[in-house]
Formats: sequence, structure tokens, C-alpha cells
Amino acid sequence: MQQYKSAEKLVRKQIKLKPNIFQYQVDYGYLFEIQGEKSKSKKHYDAIIASITSNSTLINDLAKSFMSKSLISSAIATYLHGRTLSQLPQMYAMELASLYESSNQYEKAAQEYLQ
Repeated sequence: MQQYKSAEKLVRKQIKLKPNIFQYQVDYGYLFEIQGEKSKSKKHYDAIIASITSNSTLINDLAKSFMSKSLISSAIATYLHGRTLSQLPQMYAMELASLYESSNQYEKAAQEYLQ
């Protein structure tokens, strides 16, 4: 328990110093997840995704941060949110197809490849 508190303190410090580095934000939510607080981590992940702008570099950075923790559904949600913001239905099609394929959602992967 003390290790989690120390890790949380360190990550929060890094977030404060470098708020635009999404890996720290994802790490913070992941700390909740590995402690069994799945609803708290999901709420945190959803808030990160909702706060992102239509900047494609930021969207890719956030999605890759989720992928580094094998949080495929959050990476998918990030790209779908980015697509909504961009108002381009084909945006992030290849990235989404790959993620759907890796999560055995082959029908959705095929739909994205056909975009």
C-alpha cells in the first residue's frame, strides 16, 4: 500500500510539472486499476479523453500511452473521439483497424480498412 502511495505522489508531481505528457496521466489512472479500482481508473481515462483537442499529434500520443499499458479500449475511444472532433469519418481508420484487429473485433477492423 505504501508503494502505491509513493508511486501516486511521484506521478502526480510529474503531471504537475509536465501536464501535456499523457503517459503520466495514463500511469495515474493505471495505478487505480492495479489497485482494483477499475471504476475510478475508467473515470480518469474518460476524463483524459474528453479533455483532448482535435490536435492529431496529441490524439496519437494519448492513444499510444494507452497502448503502452495494453488499454486497447481506451486507445480506441481516443481515436473515435479524435475522429468526432475532426469531423472526418475516415480519420484514424488505419489505427482503429489495427486496434480492432488486435482485440479480435474483425468485423469492425474490416469496416475501418474499407474507409
